[in-house]
Amino acid sequence: MYNAIMGGASALLATLTPGDRKALEFAKQVDAGSAKVSAQTQSLLAQARALQHKDEELARLQGVDARYLQVKAKIDAVIGARAQPASSDDAVAKENRRYLDAHRQTIERFQNILRDPLSRPPAVKLDID
Repeated sequence: MYNAIMGGASALLATLTPGDRKALEFAKQVDAGSAKVSAQTQSLLAQARALQHKDEELARLQGVDARYLQVKAKIDAVIGARAQPASSDDAVAKENRRYLDAHRQTIERFQNILRDPLSRPPAVKLDID
């Protein structure tokens, strides 16, 4: 479920509009502290945040948002920027890490794309005759 939703969200982010790119660039500036949100730019930031949570929107549309958020939290605790070290006596956490390690590269790629949609390579149009 996690890979399917994250993969779908990543695919949706392959075709960002110029307005989406502008919103995401503004969000980067806000996050870095080099720009401030005003009444005029609030909608731009909201647009960027919606893009950064495209996976949650997709899960909601599929009716699995509650379960997806639980799974996402468990995975984020083990892999990615918010990962926490496992307690030496936590057998479940150790098993989760062991299982997820085989999928680490894919999970981290999806996490990075959702965190920064501008990092996703653009969609390639194939000319097939």
